[in-house]
Amino acid sequence: MSRGSIAFQVLPLYTEEKRSLAAIDRAIAHIQAQQDIHMSVGAFETTLEGEFARLMQVLEEAVVIAGENGEDIFVNVKLRYHKEGEMLTSEDKLAKYRS
Repeated sequence: MSRGSIAFQVLPLYTEEKRSLAAIDRAIAHIQAQQDIHMSVGAFETTLEGEFARLMQVLEEAVVIAGENGEDIFVNVKLRYHKEGEMLTSEDKLAKYRS
């Protein structure tokens, strides 16, 4: 099974901060409801880890949900694809920096 990680940033094209945050919150809430995806929310991007095809599906759903109220959005995406076997998780990579 292929594994992967995705870091993405939703950028609504609105100057009104509350409206922008609502679009981002909808996308994050959708991802939080997915039991098969590991997620880490940061101030500038959200990181997902799991089965690659499933990650791509959830990313698409999150983008559609973020724009469902007519929001015009940009989405910056970084992808990692790992064909088979285990891969280092974000936690593996960051554990030594956390106390």
